[in-house]
Amino acid sequence: MEKKLSCKFVRRLLFILPAILIPLVAVLIFKKKPDEYHPPAPAVTLIQAQSKTIAQGITLSGYIEALAPVPVVPLVSGIITDYPVKTGMKVAEGDILAQIDKKHFIQQMLQAKAVYESFDNAYKRIDSLYASNAATQQDFETVKAQRDSSKAAYELALLQLEHTDIKAPISGTILNAPLSKGSLGNPQQPIALIADLNNLVVRLDIPEKYFNLFTGTQKNLIVYISKSKTAYNGKIRPNAQTDTVSPYIQANTKTFRTVFTLNEDMHDFMPGMFVYVHIIYDIKENVAALPLEVLKTDGSFYTYSPENNTVSKHSLPITIKNDEYFMIPEELKHGWFVLSGQYNIFDGQTVTIITDTGDTPEL
Repeated sequence: MEKKLSCKFVRRLLFILPAILIPLVAVLIFKKKPDEYHPPAPAVTLIQAQSKTIAQGITLSGYIEALAPVPVVPLVSGIITDYPVKTGMKVAEGDILAQIDKKHFIQQMLQAKAVYESFDNAYKRIDSLYASNAATQQDFETVKAQRDSSKAAYELALLQLEHTDIKAPISGTILNAPLSKGSLGNPQQPIALIADLNNLVVRLDIPEKYFNLFTGTQKNLIVYISKSKTAYNGKIRPNAQTDTVSPYIQANTKTFRTVFTLNEDMHDFMPGMFVYVHIIYDIKENVAALPLEVLKTDGSFYTYSPENNTVSKHSLPITIKNDEYFMIPEELKHGWFVLSGQYNIFDGQTVTIITDTGDTPEL
């Protein structure tokens, strides 16, 4: 009996043990400490400093204008019988731009001439009589006054007839020719607008804070007018000069008027063209420079150390810069700088280098 119970117990034990041991072994097998997650080092690109000439200045925008466009107005009124000018035409001083109907003015001149000749003959007679005491002084002075008055009227009629030929007062280019043959010409309506396109200017209202820049060092300023906002970062050369600077600040706008005159490249510009005026007050030549993209918004930047593959943050005052580059201290000019990816790193962090900018000029 005991032997039967013992066999029965062993069979049950053999049945139960697998149910207990299999999960336990599975737990022991699969219960493994997981590996710790290490995020990849942030990726950055690098650049080295380059030797650059950095021009410091201000850039303002304005429009090209003719120095002194001249509106040509008739000095007499009448119907325009000839109008040979067209917009864009080049004219010389004295060229006829238009003609006003002469018939009325010819008749006026002939009438005034007849009156003058009549009084002139009377004056000659009275003069001889007066010289021989055959005429009174009053008669002589009366006829003389009539002769002088008629002579002035005759000369005025001649001048009005001459003004029917409307001539160019200066040499230049016709900017506007608003009338046509058959139009009524009068002193209130210009028949043309002429400008000398060899004398082009830009007039700017400059903020008050720059006033001392112009009044204190005006002779040292380099002025370059271009169609590009950053053109003066390349070859720096002046093509304009400061012509006039207003001696006062306009109270309502807090600006002062300054006129810049082009003295080169006139063929590249036309009146009305939008341009940038680069006013350069200091030039640093052959300095170690980096593009502004290296800087973070707070003005800091990172250098890279190849020895330990980490970056270091620098917060230095940037005093020499322009629209594209800034100058770095002499002790950093041979280092590597983070060009992109600087917003995802911190001081002392290990980084991954994606690319670099290649060879750069030696400093």
